[in-house]
Amino acid sequence: MPSICEQCGAILSVPCDRCQNCGHRIRSEEDSVITGHTTLTHPGSDEASPPQDDTTKVVRLLQQIASQSHFEERYVIRGLLASGGMGEIFRAYDRIIRREVAIKMMPEGSDRHWAGAAIQGQFLKEARIGGRLLHPHILAVFDLGVNRSGRIYYTMRLVDGASLQDSLEYLEKGVLTNLIAYPLRKIVRALVGACRGVDYAHQNRVIHLDLKPQNIMMSGFREVFVIDWGLARIDEVDDTEQIVDLYRGTPNSDNTAFTYVRGPTVGTPAYMAPEQARGDSRSCDPTTDVYGLGGILYFILYGTPPNRGQNAIERLASSSDRKQRGQLRPGMLPRGERVTRSTLEAIEALEAIALRALEVEQHKRYPAVEQLIIDLNDWLSRSSDLPMAE
Repeated sequence: MPSICEQCGAILSVPCDRCQNCGHRIRSEEDSVITGHTTLTHPGSDEASPPQDDTTKVVRLLQQIASQSHFEERYVIRGLLASGGMGEIFRAYDRIIRREVAIKMMPEGSDRHWAGAAIQGQFLKEARIGGRLLHPHILAVFDLGVNRSGRIYYTMRLVDGASLQDSLEYLEKGVLTNLIAYPLRKIVRALVGACRGVDYAHQNRVIHLDLKPQNIMMSGFREVFVIDWGLARIDEVDDTEQIVDLYRGTPNSDNTAFTYVRGPTVGTPAYMAPEQARGDSRSCDPTTDVYGLGGILYFILYGTPPNRGQNAIERLASSSDRKQRGQLRPGMLPRGERVTRSTLEAIEALEAIALRALEVEQHKRYPAVEQLIIDLNDWLSRSSDLPMAE
């Protein structure tokens, strides 16, 4: 594959030390390490490239991507699936592979936004995370490009299904879903799948930082995927302040960014760990995601998020409150069957798992998602002979 001069964008068809067009020195992979949006030159390299700001780096990268993109020739858009502040998701057909895919595209005109480079950089980061995390419980990114209108896009697997949030709401309303018969064990098993995806991400130095029922996708084939990695931290690079700038203009009750107590905060207040809620981004680590997974289990059990309040400020403050057991969500146990003492003990054991994951102090939570998976699997094995079993 030909390389491209990062100085002038010329395509270098043969290996060389300097660009034949502008004379710029071509660095090898050993010369530099790219982390997030920053290029770090190794001390051993004999020459450093001139410093470039983030805007220049993003623009040049997008020029390289655009030169290799064939969006109009390859994809046929078949309809809008969802839209939000950071992009639109379309159902599309890939003419080359001959399959349906999902395509996420940046909003039109975002390149002219005052924070255009920051938005583009975050969009590219999200796409790269999806391409980096190849796991059965994470949606894989197939392709990244720029169309002729200048809109950045990436393609991923198309999943026909619903979020865990929607599935549980359907269940309460009596709508038939693949979870309808003895649902609690099935949902816990689905949560274990999501935990496996998050654990794999942690092993690859990625922290999600926005785990909630809406970001767990369940397909009609009983597959489970962790989605929406837009707020994730990769390789320990803290870009919280940059993300806050992107969300500050359009705050809402679900995904809000603003300064709170000690520093910038971004995420979903109802599921945010205390360290994240108070803006202590340096303390965010895998146990922050453990809290998010515990919050999902709490929502499964009680139908309410762990951090409660009338607004985002109250929900953020609630993250520092010790969580208590609640009233079990309707429909979690088999209808028409007597609830035995064994069943109640199993429910209490599952509640204890959720409450440990939701401990206010990080050292009291599960130290890693792997330990949470072990306890959930142990619960599944011990509850196999109870009336809630399939």
